[in-house]
Amino acid sequence: ELGVAPDECVASFLPPSVDAHLLWNALACIRALEVPVDPSLTEEFLFHILQNSRIRHCFVRPENRAVPMLSGMSELRIHIVERDHSIVADVKPVEGVAPPPIKGVSCVVYTSGTSGPAKGAKLPWGLFNSTIGRIPRLQLSRQDSVYSPWPMFHVTGRTPLPAMADVGG
Repeated sequence: ELGVAPDECVASFLPPSVDAHLLWNALACIRALEVPVDPSLTEEFLFHILQNSRIRHCFVRPENRAVPMLSGMSELRIHIVERDHSIVADVKPVEGVAPPPIKGVSCVVYTSGTSGPAKGAKLPWGLFNSTIGRIPRLQLSRQDSVYSPWPMFHVTGRTPLPAMADVGG
């Protein structure tokens, strides 16, 4: 409904949260790619990432609504993600729609840029699937949940979800 197209990159400035994981997977279901961005980046770095990945849509918390505008890109559509889960309140799952198979790209994470401008690394679903079992399954169950304080713009913020999904937690 927001006009996000398949193969389009969409910026996310969300902290580790249920909303961040829902956005990641929802974009995958429509074959769009999430580009998680560190909201503490400054103008030059923001511009590079948003321009390089051709971002038109940005999802942000209310307190970060001005951050994408620091890039100087005027055509951005800013979508505010409140903490009340209202962004998905009326969304109904579509039968048979799931993220792409293991070989598909799950998201684009930008490097730190230590050897030049930051580069977008396309992370496949297989990378995250390979993390399943790193926490032994015998230590996890449906009754468990995991606290993940790591940022979503880094792979460590994403790895707990497949492990918990594997056991139904």
